[in-house]
Amino acid sequence: MIKVGLIRGEKSFLPENEAYFNYFSNTAEIEVKIFNSMEDADQESDIIIYYCGFFPFWKKCQSKLIMEYHSASTTRFPKLKNLLKRFLNRRGEGYIFLNQRVMDEFYFGGLPQDKYTLRGMGYPNYLNEVQRSTKKYDFVYMGTVGGRKVEPYIKQLLDFGFSVVVIGCSNSDIKSFEEIEYPKLSLFPKLSQVDALNIAKQCDFALNYTPDCYPYNFQDSTKLIEYVALGLKVVTNRYYWVNSFELEINASFLDLDKFINDKSLIRSFQFDQGDISKYTWSNVIDKSAICELIKRVYNENSNS
Repeated sequence: MIKVGLIRGEKSFLPENEAYFNYFSNTAEIEVKIFNSMEDADQESDIIIYYCGFFPFWKKCQSKLIMEYHSASTTRFPKLKNLLKRFLNRRGEGYIFLNQRVMDEFYFGGLPQDKYTLRGMGYPNYLNEVQRSTKKYDFVYMGTVGGRKVEPYIKQLLDFGFSVVVIGCSNSDIKSFEEIEYPKLSLFPKLSQVDALNIAKQCDFALNYTPDCYPYNFQDSTKLIEYVALGLKVVTNRYYWVNSFELEINASFLDLDKFINDKSLIRSFQFDQGDISKYTWSNVIDKSAICELIKRVYNENSNS
């Protein structure tokens, strides 16, 4: 039995952790355990899947490492940060990248094919069985508000008379919204994935807003994938990834800017969620062949 360790996120919920745990629970060769710290994981694991992040090469780790890069660097000087991580991060025995673009942004172009795999984001399989609830809200927005420039759009929805639930608010987000009273606004802090999706399914529409800038515009939007899986009608701004995703699954999302200019569009627009089935976590992990990567890393360790 290969023992694989995962680390809980300090600041955010990592859906990959639950996805890996559930997926490998159904296999006989790999056992996954989620730990609170790298030190705890290192004591009990053969292999650790480490979410980069920064894990400098001078830090000690007895377990073999699969370094997972699920996002390029953000905020100021992101490409410089990518370069520093590339040369200062501990070398992995294997690698997982969100997509080819993320791999390229970290300068891993010469990596042998048997040393890495690509694995995008997905949604929990149980959402396929979720029964739609009686509608309590018009719109849901899940995710960060501050710094994303989404607040004016949320306020515009409220001014249009729609009820809006926002899930994932920070204290500063709440203070910002409290400056003006909105009786149709419901605010929730960061919630577990199950609790967040239970609220989201009580909505009719989903607001997706991702800044059309580096690196967000070429990275998967987990929340959008989950919105579609829940059968919500998506209103979104336009950028490279969302346009490609909409075309790939044969969906139809309402353009956010067009809707803001003419709110009546929401009544006549033909929403379509398309076919999202390939994005269940089980299908995503199957396609990525992470299981084979783990076995290769483990066997190389055993034979060395």
